[in-house]
Amino acid sequence: MILGRAAGSLFRYIQDFHGKEIDVIESGSSPSSCNDFALLITEDSETAASFNPNILLNTLKAEEDMLLNTIVAGGVYIFPETAEKTIDLETSSVYSRRIAYAAGVYTFAAGTTSFETEMGPVPLLISNPELLDHLEGVRLLCQQTGIMEEAFYEALMNYSETALS
Repeated sequence: MILGRAAGSLFRYIQDFHGKEIDVIESGSSPSSCNDFALLITEDSETAASFNPNILLNTLKAEEDMLLNTIVAGGVYIFPETAEKTIDLETSSVYSRRIAYAAGVYTFAAGTTSFETEMGPVPLLISNPELLDHLEGVRLLCQQTGIMEEAFYEALMNYSETALS
């Protein structure tokens, strides 16, 4: 599950780019096929809390404590490290792996965006600072679906913010 539409659109694009089939769940529905992954993208924390996800990427300033208690035991909660101060990780009633990520480091020059990675700068067709701040969270989520770093950046370099509009 992804809490945040921009990150959700990017995640879907990367999955499609690499031929991974996922079910997209609309609010109030259930998966329509037997794909390995079902994805709910929402900006409503109450809707998110009603789904009991195995993996949750939270890019919004939402009810983190409430969401932590809805993850399936042994699941994964991916969130911005800036939220660590507001999340009470110790009082969660459910054991889950918690992965904090830092905001992305990027520069704008001559109409191009460069995203700094351990592999060097990656040129992007993205200019939305909110999405750029959560690229690391989307990368960590992609790892949970078997898309590793190089494959993630390959798809990311081909992504345009108008790709799924």
